[in-house]
Amino acid sequence: MKKILISFLLLFLSFNSFAQEKIKKDIVPWGTQKSIDLLNKSSFKNDFYQLANFYQPQINPFFCGVASSVIILNALNYNNIESQKEIEFKNEKILGSKILEYKAYSQFNFLNDKTDKIKNRDIVELRKPFQIKAGKEIYDPGFTLSQLESILTNVHKLKVKKVYAKNNKEKSIENFRKDLKKYLIDNSHFIIVNIDGSYLFENAGGHLSPIVAYDENSDYVMVMDVAIHKRPWYFVKTQDLYQAMNSLDGSNYRGYLIISK
Repeated sequence: MKKILISFLLLFLSFNSFAQEKIKKDIVPWGTQKSIDLLNKSSFKNDFYQLANFYQPQINPFFCGVASSVIILNALNYNNIESQKEIEFKNEKILGSKILEYKAYSQFNFLNDKTDKIKNRDIVELRKPFQIKAGKEIYDPGFTLSQLESILTNVHKLKVKKVYAKNNKEKSIENFRKDLKKYLIDNSHFIIVNIDGSYLFENAGGHLSPIVAYDENSDYVMVMDVAIHKRPWYFVKTQDLYQAMNSLDGSNYRGYLIISK
């Protein structure tokens, strides 16, 4: 069954369709033979099979955190999700009194009045500036690691452990490896990384995506990238991914979230 799933995903995410970015580090794009071998050899890949069924790309350039969160919300709560009222289909002429329910989390209503208290949707989507300083409009789309943690804990009622990548010393990278081996093998925890994408790719910036597999022998970690409009999923050396997290986003460092119910 797993081989069938992999074959289907290879067709869906063919590497030949994605030549839009110049790679700066040792990246192994999804759909190459090496990526298949890395996944097959990995002992820590349960999250790949948990999240692949719920994968969805971000629906606009600013929703990487939203898309990553929705994937994990659906994986954690599948079969126990209430119908999303804003997305239900109602048409008396066609359905009479029947309502077509939508029992899944969606990027279209992940943000709401409650999340606006953490960061307003108009700022997230560049409809208004974050602040005006010395007469100059300053824009700040998307979410920091801390803002996404607050939304997931306070609005969506999940448990979240936040880890800042404050330095790139070997001890910190080794702690990250320990978390990969601990959480990528179970069914109840998922990891979202917040990176400075310019460390790995040209013309990239701050970005959030789930990580789903780790091959200890080669020390490659797999990113299930939600920016499918720019690049496929990929494997990257753990040290390179960590160094991409070891960068400032505002006044705090980037890092990763460990998420569970």
